Amino acid sequence: MLLLPLFKSIIDTALLSYIHILYEIDLPFIHATDEYNGIKIVSNILKKCGAYFVNQKNLNLELYNIVLEELFGEMMKHNMILEYHMEKNR
Repeated sequence: MLLLPLFKSIIDTALLSYIHILYEIDLPFIHATDEYNGIKIVSNILKKCGAYFVNQKNLNLELYNIVLEELFGEMMKHNMILEYHMEKNR
């Protein structure tokens, strides 16, 4: 399952994870930009909820793209929930 929410704030990510916990739904793996990794408190919470951070500058590297494609493919093959959150600076 792929979740593509529109985020208005960082609270939305936490709220979505909370709803999954509340209704006993598996937590999604959170695919987020590297910008969130710089916010220590937020990044620590997100990492504990299954987040990983993608560096936008590396997206043009072939090996980086291959690794991400394989990761997505394995997640989809095993019916894992992926929350795809790519956002540029506001």
